[in-house]
Amino acid sequence: MLPAVLRRLRRDPLSTAVTVLGLAVALASVVLVALYLRVETGFDRQFGAADRLHRVAQAYLFPGRAPVRQLKVPAPLLPAALAEVPGIEAGSRLSPLEMTVAVGDKSLTAEATLVEDGFLSLFDFPLAAGTADTALAEPHGVVVTESFARRLFGTDAALGRTLSSGDRELRVTGVLRDPGPMTHLRFDLLIADGSWAEQEAQAGAWGYGGAVTYLRLAPGADPARVEADLRALLARHEEPGGKPGMTRELSLHRVVDIHLHHSGLDDRVAPGHPESLAAIAGIGLLVLAIAVVNATNLLTAQAANRGREVAVRKVHGATQGRLARQFLAESLALAAAAAVLALALAELALPAFNALVERELALSILPWWQVAGFLAAVALLAGLLAGTYPALLLARWRPDDVLRGRGGPAGSARLRSALVVGQFAAAIALVVATVTVKDQLDHSRLTTLGFQTENVLVFSVSNRENKAAATPGDRYVEPGQQAMETFRDELLKLPGVRAVTLSNMIPAASSTMFGKARLADDPAEISVSYHTVDPAYFDFYGIRPVAGRLLTEVPPRRTMAEIRADRTIRPVLVTEGAARALGFATPEAALGKLLGKPGERQSEIVGVIPDIRLKSALEAPPPAIVSIAPWQWRDVSIRLAPGDPRPVVADIAALHARIMPEFVSFHSFLADNIEALYRDEKRQARVFAAFAGLAIALSATGLFGLTALSAARRTKEIGIRRVVGASAPQVALLLVGQFTRPVLLANLVAWPAAWWLLSRWLEQYAVRIELTPLPFLAAGLGALALAALVVLAHALRVAAAPPVAALRYE
Repeated sequence: MLPAVLRRLRRDPLSTAVTVLGLAVALASVVLVALYLRVETGFDRQFGAADRLHRVAQAYLFPGRAPVRQLKVPAPLLPAALAEVPGIEAGSRLSPLEMTVAVGDKSLTAEATLVEDGFLSLFDFPLAAGTADTALAEPHGVVVTESFARRLFGTDAALGRTLSSGDRELRVTGVLRDPGPMTHLRFDLLIADGSWAEQEAQAGAWGYGGAVTYLRLAPGADPARVEADLRALLARHEEPGGKPGMTRELSLHRVVDIHLHHSGLDDRVAPGHPESLAAIAGIGLLVLAIAVVNATNLLTAQAANRGREVAVRKVHGATQGRLARQFLAESLALAAAAAVLALALAELALPAFNALVERELALSILPWWQVAGFLAAVALLAGLLAGTYPALLLARWRPDDVLRGRGGPAGSARLRSALVVGQFAAAIALVVATVTVKDQLDHSRLTTLGFQTENVLVFSVSNRENKAAATPGDRYVEPGQQAMETFRDELLKLPGVRAVTLSNMIPAASSTMFGKARLADDPAEISVSYHTVDPAYFDFYGIRPVAGRLLTEVPPRRTMAEIRADRTIRPVLVTEGAARALGFATPEAALGKLLGKPGERQSEIVGVIPDIRLKSALEAPPPAIVSIAPWQWRDVSIRLAPGDPRPVVADIAALHARIMPEFVSFHSFLADNIEALYRDEKRQARVFAAFAGLAIALSATGLFGLTALSAARRTKEIGIRRVVGASAPQVALLLVGQFTRPVLLANLVAWPAAWWLLSRWLEQYAVRIELTPLPFLAAGLGALALAALVVLAHALRVAAAPPVAALRYE
């Protein structure tokens, strides 16, 4: 049977090529999508007892506000939990940081992690050199990954060598095999750290986050019970004097669930999103479905040209089952050829796909037999789906009907039209989704922020002492008002700096100050964000009052004791959202009202400003109160002159090192921070755009193949039309009309479905665009124009052929 199958496929090279190429592209897409899904859903499952590994998370809870979560929990929690909470088998603490390490004259910036001795027992990363039991036992021991050892030493044989960081000498006590992409733990160095015991002994150690903490539960232990015991443990050690109304809560997250469901603010790996995975999986299946539809259409269209073959073979004794098996074998042969080509296409497309999904994937991540087995299974399924109906259709034809010119079973043409409608409807819906996602993304980034972002460098002075010297148990301090003001004044003297402002909050930051507020004559409290700025902040970010005035005066420098003892009424601004939450019908009604409890320091509302969006458009701007409190300033916003920013950024870093050398600082461009807020949406937009283009291309290719087969089947009809006077353009337009009608119907199917799905997707945004008919019309007309051009290109060639050639065809 195989030689007969191959001979048949060679007789129709155009249809064969179109079918194989379409299936190959679709199968390659499915392989890449499946690889992506396998990696995203397989994070951290390589560890022994992976299902019993948990990370402890901490959340600060305020009434009426979303919880504020952080990865670090109190340093004393782990030893207390091991001693007092049943069901915990082992645990380990870590603290990630960036540091510069050097060997001789060579220095590199490394993603380092301070860990305890038991880390490699909890997470059984394989070692290429050294032993897990002793690698982190030395006080100044360091474990390096193979790839970082090659970068630093020029070889992965680094065991026993030394490197320096600041004034510390570290000795390599282990070389770790590269962890690979399927773990949320990313590092170049693991550094043995002995400061946890000192942190545990510090006063107030239970009051803040000191370490990222992992636990391994005992077999059979109930995670919910352990979580409840941890919360009770924290409550027993809770120290008085916290913020009014605030509570803290601990929770356990399974390590295997972290990537998709519990990625933290400080994780070094871009978090996964189940919704994105579902969308990418659905799009991959949609592309495969379009390719299968193409193959089904082409094989069904070929059936009209194979009626005599079927009739002659049945006359010579071929059974319906034998014929069906041969025709199905042809479809499977096409799928097998497509699978071989798909493997090569997938390897070639991996770099582009990695850029699309922002991952570092490789086919070698999985065993070859898994990749081959998956591809073979999908190819078999595609071949069966594409070939079953055409095989049954051909095998059912009756020889007498065919030889008398009555054709085969009715309905195949209607089925082909329905399938064309379906595949173009899917492609049009993807195009509409791509345009809508992009429009929403642009709207979120550019039109709903409430502040200006052009050429703005944001410079955060960390409230943690510089850890370059690795001083154990460092404490939290704030930069002083004088240092910040001096820094601002010196910045304004630098060439290339246009404006500077100080605050306690920068846009797109991951944290905020929050608390409660109330009117002096109303006990009802609302949850608000607190922002403290200098007077230049408003001009810097283009903020204008809706009612009242802005803040202009900076309080004189005072000690913290003087600040706490001050009972004078201070002026503040509230946002429109805060004014509404306080019960004022209009912004003007809020002016002059007092905030604060009687007997405590109160504030007077002197102005109302628009809501300022500091986070993603997915979140509604919270009610906010803005004041001038210089002792809380730790963020600097710097507007640069247009041009190359690198020289002035270097000058700013040098200035910071001279004025505030004891503080760590981090700088970034505001526009980049805003872009980062929408990283997942940008990825979705790119994926939609890529697969929408692929779907349109596959649909158009299939349509081209159908046009070729239809023209071949109607060769005699075309010749007669030309003889009786029809022009070549008239004949071409006849074919164009036949094949563009299904595309018109596809719009009627795609538009309502896309409108409903996109309306639901937009509901997640606090500020969103309105759906308009324009993207739908543009996608529909674009698909129609492409289909017409594809058909017209082939139809004109056929119609321009001499009529005598068409009449001699049979």
